[in-house]
Amino acid sequence: MDFLLGNHDRNIFNIFIDEAKGSLMLIDNEDMLKREDETSTVSIPGTRHHWHYVAGYVIYEKEKTLPWMERCHAKSANETKPACIVELENGNWPPTIGAILDYRCWVEGGAIHRTFPSTFSAFLAEVTDSTIEELMEKYSIAEEDVAFLKDRATLLNRYGFEGALKTTLLQAESQYDINAPCCDPLNCPWPVEESLKARREMKTSHFGPYVRNHKELNAIAQSFIGPNDAQSVTSFLESLVRIQDDQANLGRGERVEDHQRNKRAPTVEAPQHDDIPLLLSSSDPSFQWNNIERVDASTLSIDAFERKYVKEGQPVVIENANLATVLRSVVTRELILDLCGDAFADLGSKIVPSFQSMTKTTHQKLLRDLSERLETTRGLTLNETLDFLEGKGKIKTLRDFFDSEFMGESKIARKRGVDFLHPADNLWPPSVHSWHIIEQCPALAERVKATVETKLRGDWSYISKILFRERSTEFKKFMLFASGDGVRAYHAHHHAKPAHVMVLVVQGSKRAVVWDRADEENLYPLSARVGGEELYNPVYLGNAFNVDLDKQPKIARSRGFGAVVEAGDILFMPCGWIHSFENVGETIQLVWSPSISYDAGEQSVVPISDDGVAKYCPNENGRDGFTRESADRDRDRDRDRDRGGTPV
Repeated sequence: MDFLLGNHDRNIFNIFIDEAKGSLMLIDNEDMLKREDETSTVSIPGTRHHWHYVAGYVIYEKEKTLPWMERCHAKSANETKPACIVELENGNWPPTIGAILDYRCWVEGGAIHRTFPSTFSAFLAEVTDSTIEELMEKYSIAEEDVAFLKDRATLLNRYGFEGALKTTLLQAESQYDINAPCCDPLNCPWPVEESLKARREMKTSHFGPYVRNHKELNAIAQSFIGPNDAQSVTSFLESLVRIQDDQANLGRGERVEDHQRNKRAPTVEAPQHDDIPLLLSSSDPSFQWNNIERVDASTLSIDAFERKYVKEGQPVVIENANLATVLRSVVTRELILDLCGDAFADLGSKIVPSFQSMTKTTHQKLLRDLSERLETTRGLTLNETLDFLEGKGKIKTLRDFFDSEFMGESKIARKRGVDFLHPADNLWPPSVHSWHIIEQCPALAERVKATVETKLRGDWSYISKILFRERSTEFKKFMLFASGDGVRAYHAHHHAKPAHVMVLVVQGSKRAVVWDRADEENLYPLSARVGGEELYNPVYLGNAFNVDLDKQPKIARSRGFGAVVEAGDILFMPCGWIHSFENVGETIQLVWSPSISYDAGEQSVVPISDDGVAKYCPNENGRDGFTRESADRDRDRDRDRDRGGTPV
């Protein structure tokens, strides 16, 4: 129950055991359902209170008179273990008698897995099957609390207790390895005086369930032991599948190995996409982009996504999300044409107005340059190109475009002589870009909403964390993108208005490289070509996929992150980040990019305009003037401030 409700302060001082009645009473239960706090319970290994009161209590007592900075702390994720933790794990400090509070001491085989009490199982089913609104009304709790409850209930139903716990511990800021339980007061290496006291109180040699469980942990309990890093959690989830298959197959008298060959648990780190290279070419064979982090949805809670990626401004590719699976099963090419085929294709709404406005300014030289380039590479003048994009050519409707040579596996975009180093190179071939579904095809928008409501009970998953004050039933920046092979549509750019971006690839794949704003000058901003004046979204001529360091040497200084985003993946791109995409094959995407805004009176981390819209991105690395040096200073300052907080 503490795990389901996210209790983050279940210490030994609010657990009361009545030996006479054989009852257990828990008090001080207000510290629950808080997304910003990690679950911490003395009975659950891998959490702070379990380490503190069971394994680390002796060290705590030893060091309690020392200054805070000299005390022993758990390691943060990805950090090396402090010497004091290593010392503890090597057995130099014994655990306390409180080790018998470990839940594994009191369940058969040392693992709960799915053997929940019937009333608890019924409650989990109710939570996962009910909508957020239904639960809010029935239990009179806040929407964010219900969302937290649904997240935990879903994990428990999907993976059982140990699997759910492991995936949650992976996201914890402070990491505590899970050690084997020590459940026998007569044999565990507890402090001498506590062992003697236990011996005096034992009347027989057999006393309670924890003795028989201590030396006979089942396969799940044994696999559960170890660290909670991505590789270990992946291995544990895979072991759950194998163990369950073994049990099922042995029950049927079938060969276990025949059923294991093609079984895979969800992975934390996705396999490499070796069949689609991120780089098409490079003048330096050793050059490569950093990898955008990939995370399986089963290991990423909604609040962890918000904390680690949205608030900190870090890109991520999310795999195997239920939302992606459900929407891909419904939003097909055929459905789009059925509902939206007669709608205006609107191929140039993001491009044409900008160039039309340029004809009235001093950009005549640039316009001539663009037209000459298009005539040389595409056989079209600039005016002919803009007329076509504006709907004055053969393509009028969305069906016209989908049935044209511009979709499918056509190699039009990869024409010889087009190196994507010229601002005209992305103007052709055309693509469906930033096509506003709510405005252009309300029927498709309603179908998407109805699908999420009926199949996912209204759970918009990670997308809900970028909507801000917009509701998922009325969001405005919900867009369709579609193109043929090799289309980039835009040069690298960042959005002028503050908004996070979520890209769900429905069909095909796309190459993606993103940069924070510290790399603006390394990516050859187009404004440098046009007298410092900005065009539409700020554009950069750096070629992310055909890297030529002889022509663009500053790219080598940049710190880009890349990924091949495949069908079913969701790419999150933080507000203000520079990005460059190239589609692989016929590609269809759904994109959410609502403005970051706040309700009147709501606390915001950035200044807001009169209409509530943020004036700039809440993540610093998406703002003008961001430098990594300032970010490093701020991080060091925050770390020093945090070290002055409450000791573990």
